[in-house]
Amino acid sequence: LPENIRTIGLSRIKRWWMAPSFNNTVPVETQFLLIEIPYSIKRKLYVVFLPLISEDGTFRCTLWNAAKRNDKQIRLRARCESGDKNIRRSEVRSAMWIGGLIANDPSACHDLIERGIKEVALLRKKRIDFDH
Repeated sequence: LPENIRTIGLSRIKRWWMAPSFNNTVPVETQFLLIEIPYSIKRKLYVVFLPLISEDGTFRCTLWNAAKRNDKQIRLRARCESGDKNIRRSEVRSAMWIGGLIANDPSACHDLIERGIKEVALLRKKRIDFDH
């Protein structure tokens, strides 16, 4: 990502602990990422990434930076893991929720985050209702 883009994320640092990351860093095991991109003189594009657990509950997805060590850019990759070396797939459905919003007001990113969480909760509720 270019220097004029800002990020904030949350990544898993231990089994039960998460920590924030700032300033265009995307650590391994990133569970939430918000990117702010200049769109015009007064407006910005906000993009939220929410990695999910797959539809069937087999895979847990995260984001990570796939850039090489000396590369100053961020190359986002989604990583989906089952935790079982015998379970493999070439495709995982519903691995990530991605939403975007162009706004003049920086506080609009809060609305985008809230929308993402509500939509993910609704997706999960539909899946649970369908399974039972």
